[in-house]
This record gives sequence, structure tokens and C-alpha cells, in this order.
Amino acid sequence: MNGNIYTNDKNEIMFGFSCGGHYYHILLKDILYFESAGRKCILHTSEGMTTYSFYGKLGDVAETLSDYGFTRCHQSYLVSVAHATAYHKGYITVGGYPISVSEKYRRNIIDLFCDNQSTEYLTDKNGKTVGVLVCISGQYKGSIIRIYPDITYEIGRDEKECEIVIRLPYVSRKHLSLTYRNDGTYEINDHSHNGTYLIHEDDRAEKLTADNIVPSGSVICFGDHSLQYRLI
Repeated sequence: MNGNIYTNDKNEIMFGFSCGGHYYHILLKDILYFESAGRKCILHTSEGMTTYSFYGKLGDVAETLSDYGFTRCHQSYLVSVAHATAYHKGYITVGGYPISVSEKYRRNIIDLFCDNQSTEYLTDKNGKTVGVLVCISGQYKGSIIRIYPDITYEIGRDEKECEIVIRLPYVSRKHLSLTYRNDGTYEINDHSHNGTYLIHEDDRAEKLTADNIVPSGSVICFGDHSLQYRLI
């Protein structure tokens, strides 16, 4: 089979394959995804979106990389979990590019983000744990966004001011700031007119203000209680 796993002298894991009469070794952490194209596979990297094509079956590549943080999202695509940042309406975002998720593999992709027990999937390319924001009710139900640690994300309607955009009338232009911390908790600072609320198990809604620290698993809503997100 064309495609094998190697370790370099820095103990970094690499994927090796032959292409155009040459043999290449690509760091796994630099691979975004593989694409099937007839009898060939196309390897897409994060290094300037460089691509390589080689003869082989995507199924064989998937089997080789099954224990190295890669998963099928489609018959024609094998993606790096470390580079996957969001899932919404049938597309997974990998390295900033949307890739189609077929119904056959949809459960796999949702589980990557939603299964709180699958912590091996909730890591970035350097092995650091990341948080996940999952919409569990409302217009954006099913959307999944990876939240990298120690980065403050602005959430609101204004796409120029916010990293996470929610285009609904009761969401403020800059509704709140959200930071995932290394201890597994979230810091929330509300800036909105309509409020950000923590939803308790008894459905009681607690209005949040500034410098709130909430644990993973918490449910919050923005302005309208019908729009709820779980912090994983």
C-alpha cells in the first residue's frame, strides 16, 4: 500500500508516500485532510495549502491513520480532527475550509465534538485540550464550534467585531466574550442589552454579568431562552 507511518529524529509522526517518482514524508500535524480522486488520493496540508497526489485508496489511508486523529466524514474525504474547528448544516470546517459530511458519517463527526467522554478528540494539533460550543436548541441547533484555550472570543451579530457570529435580532452586536480556560472552565463576560443566562437543571435562568466562571457542561442562552448552547 502507498502510505505508511514514520517517526523522525525529533520523535514527530510523519506520513510517507511515493509521488511522481519521489518519496515524501509529511508531518501528521501539518495534514488537513485527504481527498479521493479516482485511483488517487490528494493530500492537503496547512503549509500554504500545498497538495500532493499519490496512487492509493482512501480506505487504506483511513485504516493506517485511524489511531492518529483522522476520521472519515464522507466517502471522498478523510479529515484531521486536530484541524477541525466547526460543524454546521452538513459541513465540517477543516483548516478554514468547509468539507461536506455525508449522512453515513454524520454521527461520527458530531461525536467528535459532542461526546464529553471522547477527550482524545477534544485536542488541538499540539495535544492541548480545547472547549466546544454546541447549539442544542434554537435556529442554529446542531452547530458545533471548537473553542481554543486562552483565546477570548467575541460573540454577537457584528461579523466585523465578533469571531462567532449569531445573526438574530435579540443578540446584541457584541453580546458576550467567551474564554476557555486550561482548568476546563469558561469565563463569560456579558456586554448585551438582552442578557446572557446560565440555565440550571431545574430550568431556572440566572443572568450573568462580568467575570463569570462556569464549568464545562453548562448551558447558556443569549437573550432569548429558545437559543441555548452547551459548553463542553
